[in-house]
Amino acid sequence: MPSSESLRNRTRPRNAYSLAIAAATLLFFAISMLWAMNLPHHDGPDELRHLNSIARLADDKGWPLPYEAPMLGSIMESRMQNGAQGGQGSLKPQIAPDDRAMFLGPTEFADRDRDNMVQHPPGYYGIAAFVAKALDVPAMRWDQAALVLRGASALIVAGAVPFIIGAVRWATGSRLVGVLGGIGVLAIPFFTTLAGYVSNDTLLITACSATLYFLFRAIRDPEAGEWVLPAAGAAFGAALFTKGLALMLAPTVVILALVAARRRSSTGAGTAIRVGIPAILAFAIGGWWWLRNLILLGKIQPSLAGRRERPEERIEDYDFWYFTGEFFSRVNRLFWSRDMLPSWVAVIALAGLLIAIGIGIGVRRTRLLLLASLLFPVLITLTVYQNAHGIYWDLGRPDRGAQGRYIFGAIVAIAVAVGAVWLVVLPRLGRVARRWAVVAGILAPVTITLTTMPFTIERRWLIFWQRRGAFQDDSMWVMDREWYMGVPLAVDVAAAVAALIAIVALVALALRLSADHADELPRPRVRPSARVPAAGR
Repeated sequence: MPSSESLRNRTRPRNAYSLAIAAATLLFFAISMLWAMNLPHHDGPDELRHLNSIARLADDKGWPLPYEAPMLGSIMESRMQNGAQGGQGSLKPQIAPDDRAMFLGPTEFADRDRDNMVQHPPGYYGIAAFVAKALDVPAMRWDQAALVLRGASALIVAGAVPFIIGAVRWATGSRLVGVLGGIGVLAIPFFTTLAGYVSNDTLLITACSATLYFLFRAIRDPEAGEWVLPAAGAAFGAALFTKGLALMLAPTVVILALVAARRRSSTGAGTAIRVGIPAILAFAIGGWWWLRNLILLGKIQPSLAGRRERPEERIEDYDFWYFTGEFFSRVNRLFWSRDMLPSWVAVIALAGLLIAIGIGIGVRRTRLLLLASLLFPVLITLTVYQNAHGIYWDLGRPDRGAQGRYIFGAIVAIAVAVGAVWLVVLPRLGRVARRWAVVAGILAPVTITLTTMPFTIERRWLIFWQRRGAFQDDSMWVMDREWYMGVPLAVDVAAAVAALIAIVALVALALRLSADHADELPRPRVRPSARVPAAGR
């Protein structure tokens, strides 16, 4: 029977690990809320239309077929009130905060235009509408409602953090590396920026991260019960009911589910059952939606852009290599910072990521899981490339359809690559150097996001006002943010303090894990050296 001392030694790392996950979750949520409270309304990708689809469900108007959903009059009124320029060059909206319209309420504006978000499944919008009803968001002003729904998105992405860290932990075999790999994605500033917007991408991130976490655990955790594969199927179903990009995860799910099932069963029937049950769950929760599209609409995912007339011949100035270069350059820039940072920064960041991926593929422990999970972003990129190429062929627009945020659903693959680097580096360091490296591993990605935050926010406000006809060199963000956003400065300070507390706790807990798990990391493999001749010979 183990002694009480040995039990304490065994549970202490687990407690530190659990607390580190809690601190990381708080950190991601606090940073996402800082973005949410400081970026202009309707600034996120398709944010106005995401809000419209939530408002429709909250108003019990259902989920129409594609091409049949209008923009609600109340949403069109909020669009008009959002940043309308005042007289004499004033940068304040014409409508004072107290006089702004309700999120859902009487309006003189008619329903018009088209809401193309109904091309997606209603999973995210249903959750957001439930939150809206529970908090009586329809009775709030539209700006207050938008902030509440941004907060819901931030909370959803924060919920992905335990799955991201856990996936890296099982891929590498180290709790410490799991924390470092999970925190490493903060080196992508737009990841938490997107979490501060109203967007269905937020639920896709969490559902896909959960899917990979359960699959990794089914393969690597000898103590995991039979529930892990069904849990992976349920999470994948949620992803399928969120966005079509989840379809690109299917090959990864099949590969990893087969590996896990084979390791858990000695018979073909047992393997089939262990794979079949998750597949049934995934289809029942979200997979049926895509079969429904094929039956009702004749295609997997219809869209307004898909209704355009396709010319038989390409545009006159078509240049394949020009388009390809522009596509990958744009996707890379938008992936890191939504094109707010110099292009050379994005190129250097991509080079670093590719090196990390190369290291992860070269490490035996992470190779299988990393290669399988990398199939997901590769398929996303190829699918987006094909769609963007069709738009370029038809319309001559090389910038349409190329979005870096689509890859965030595969954020686990990036975190595992970062973790693989730590898996190689940490065992080669002495005790003191190792502690300093762990501190740097926490602070460096956090610093990257926090230092780009004021610059990016300043740029987004400048673009916001310029698009409304106010041409100036400074955005005046600091002066008009509190009035425009309607958020007291004290709330910003509270979020910043929460982030600071989480950072300090993370550093302390990571150092604790470093001390407790000194023997958890495998020793680096050293090639046997030739016999050294004795001295004097």
